[in-house]
Parts: sequence; C-alpha cells; structure tokens
Amino acid sequence: MMAVSERLIMVYIPCASHDEATAIAQQLLEERIIACANIHPIQSRYWWENELQTTNEVVIVGKTTEALFDRVVSYVEQHHSYDVPCIMKIAVDANERYAAWLRSCLKQ
Repeated sequence: MMAVSERLIMVYIPCASHDEATAIAQQLLEERIIACANIHPIQSRYWWENELQTTNEVVIVGKTTEALFDRVVSYVEQHHSYDVPCIMKIAVDANERYAAWLRSCLKQ
C-alpha cells in the first residue's frame, strides 16, 4: 500500500494574469515542487466583499504529491497577487508509467 505522502495530487491555482501564472508555475517547477503545470485562461464568477464578481483569470493545474502540498501553499501564499489566493488540491490516480515519471521529477 502506498504511503499517503506519495499520493498524487493536482493543485488548482487561479491567477490574475498569464504572466503571474507562468512565473509561479516556473518557480514551482524549478524547485521541483511540481512536475508539470498546465496553464489555462478561465472566466471566474465569485463573491468578493459582498458583491458578485466576474473576472478573467489564468489557472495553473500543477501535478505533484501530497507530501509537497504544504510547500506549494507556502510558495504561492508568499508570491501570489491576491489577498486570499485559491490553492486547492485534488487527489488523483494515474497510469503507473506516468505516476513513476511524475514522482521521479520531484524533490521529496
């Protein structure tokens, strides 16, 4: 049975701009906190300060392990432009070859 810390997760991180998403993803990659990042333009609708907002954002979907989630959170909270950045983790399963490649790219 796999240890909880080795479980694969995706992290979901909306950013204010493509430049911000790229910079955050690049640093997480260089530090080997994530193995891969997908960067997508999105439109978000949400409540902020009691008003409904609609904003164009760019989301990072990063692939990593449970053991590195706290490091993702720490880096993003220090470098994100939002007062309250969204940093969500989603537990995932993957085919064994991809999972092995992903884990081999990370600093545990």
